[in-house]
Amino acid sequence: MKQIPLNLNGVHGNIYAGFGPRIAAILLDGLILSPVTLVVMFMKTMGLDLYLLAAFINLIAVLIYNIYLPKRFGATPGKMILEIKIIRLDGQPILWKESYLRYLVMFLFSLLTEAITINAIRLMDWDEYEGLGFLDKNEYLTSMSPGLFQLSSWLIALWVIAGLIVLLSNPRKRATHDFIAGTVVVHNRYLERIRDEMNGQPTENEV
Repeated sequence: MKQIPLNLNGVHGNIYAGFGPRIAAILLDGLILSPVTLVVMFMKTMGLDLYLLAAFINLIAVLIYNIYLPKRFGATPGKMILEIKIIRLDGQPILWKESYLRYLVMFLFSLLTEAITINAIRLMDWDEYEGLGFLDKNEYLTSMSPGLFQLSSWLIALWVIAGLIVLLSNPRKRATHDFIAGTVVVHNRYLERIRDEMNGQPTENEV
């Protein structure tokens, strides 16, 4: 498969979005999602039934945000604001396959965390739990399965750190999930030039 070249003739800037823009996009996405996150966190303190409803709402929100929007627009809102876009290695827009694969590992980690939390909820003393404050409730919940919660946190942290190391270690600025899905993230201002390049003849810069 012909891949987007590292450089485009006549373009002096880096066409690939690196560490700065991508971290900024993640922070913006977190800010945009914060109202939903706060509502879900509050609902999760109100009992098992509401917790399950909150977990379902959260699941739908993250699937829309991290799978549907990238498939539909090539970016999350954070990436849209920073004018960077997810495309395939051949320069074409991503399809459902790429969108699913990019988020697959984090989705599995999310399911693991939810399963651990639901199990912890079943072990709790509800009379004691309901008498606690918001922050104390979270600490009490974690104390029900400290080892499993720690494992989940470490797995997510290792995945994120590995992704950043990989992103900083290759010229196309691809994170681990980009390699899994066959994608790159580029600056919008170069999209037309990239498509022109991919529709033309290979260049000496292509690898």
